Amino acid sequence: NLMWGLRIKVLAREAGVRTVLRENDQLVLHAPWLERVNRGRVQARLKDLAHVGRREVRFPLTKGWQTRLQTVLKRLRLARQATPRRRPAEGN
Repeated sequence: NLMWGLRIKVLAREAGVRTVLRENDQLVLHAPWLERVNRGRVQARLKDLAHVGRREVRFPLTKGWQTRLQTVLKRLRLARQATPRRRPAEGN
């Protein structure tokens, strides 16, 4: 379990997920970078695994949630890597 938890932390960091929380019967992944991207494209990458919101991704805590969490984090990592980075304004 410790190794699995560490793997999740690494995947979350790589995916730009700041926190993973349980809210009622859902897992909520907070990812501020989602505000700056086309969330429809991220949703298309996640398909029906999770729902993409303004700053978070949610899915129900049902059987197999651990595997789903890993898959969602891996796909978020790919989505984030495919997202163009904003360039700082000149003079900064």
